[in-house]
Amino acid sequence: MAMWVEYGPVAKPGNMTTSRYVTWLTGDKNVSKEQAYSVACSQASTERPGVVILGFGRQLPEGVSQFRGRRSPKSLDEVRETLVSYARGLSECSKSLGEWSLVAQTSNDHLEDAALGFQQGKVWASMISDVSGAMPTAVSLYGGSDIEPSWGSYEAALAWVEGFYSVISGRLILGPSADGCPKTGGDGGCNNGWSAAKMANLVWGVDSSTRLYPQIYHHRGAQAMQWANIATTALSLGLTPSIEGVMTQARACSRPGTSCRETGISHQTALEQMQAAYRDAGLTNPPLYATDIGWG
Repeated sequence: MAMWVEYGPVAKPGNMTTSRYVTWLTGDKNVSKEQAYSVACSQASTERPGVVILGFGRQLPEGVSQFRGRRSPKSLDEVRETLVSYARGLSECSKSLGEWSLVAQTSNDHLEDAALGFQQGKVWASMISDVSGAMPTAVSLYGGSDIEPSWGSYEAALAWVEGFYSVISGRLILGPSADGCPKTGGDGGCNNGWSAAKMANLVWGVDSSTRLYPQIYHHRGAQAMQWANIATTALSLGLTPSIEGVMTQARACSRPGTSCRETGISHQTALEQMQAAYRDAGLTNPPLYATDIGWG
C-alpha cells in the first residue's frame, strides 16, 4: 500500500533540459548533420546534462514523417546521422560534468496493428543499438515514443514496446500522454479503448528499466492527477511505478500563432502539480526532473 508523505513547494527541482520536435531534416544528410551539431552545441553551452528528447514524428516503413508533414518522409539513415551529430555537439560543447541521455523519439500515431507495432519496435531498437556504438563518452542513446491513446490501439502500442525490448533492454524513455484517463478512483477507461491499468502495464509492466517523462501541460493539473492515479493503479497490479521527470511544452507554446491557453505551464509548475497529485494519492517519490519541448 502507498504511504502518505507531506511535501512543501518544489523549491529546488532537478535539472530542466530542452527537447525538440525535429524540423531540420532536409533529405541531405550533410546539411542535417551540420544543423544538428549547431543546435546541440548551443544547447550544451547553456544547460546542464540531462534528458534531451528529439521527436522525429510518425514511424514509417523506411523512415520517419518528421514534423514538416507526412508528404516529405525522411530516411532512418538521416535520422542516424542526425543523432550522431547531435551527440557530438552535446559532448564537445558541454560546460558541465555529467551524462546526457539523448532520446530518439517516434510515436504511435496511426499505429493500429499489433504485428506491425512489434516489427516497428524492433526496427527502432535496432537503430538505437547500431548507433549507440558511435556515441561519445558523455552521451547515452535511448529510444523513445510519444504514446497517446487517442492516436492508436493499445495492442499495437504495447507490441511496439515489446518489440523494442526483444532487441535491447535498458534503453527506452517514454513520453506518453494519458488521454481521457481517470484522475481518481483507480482503474477506469481512457480514450480509444485504453484504461489506466493498460497504460500502467505498458509503461511499467513490460520492462522495469523503462524511464518515464509523461506530458504534464494542463494549467489545472489534470494530467498530473491522471498519472498519479495510473501509478496507484500500477501498485494494485503489483507493479512498481516510477516517474523520473515530466515533459512540458512552454517553448512550443511560445511559437508565433500558437494558442496554449490551458496547456503552456512551466516546468516548475508541472513539478509542483505532480508533487500535489502524489501527495493527494498517498504516493511517495514524485518526479524531480523536467524537459521542455519546442519546435526545432
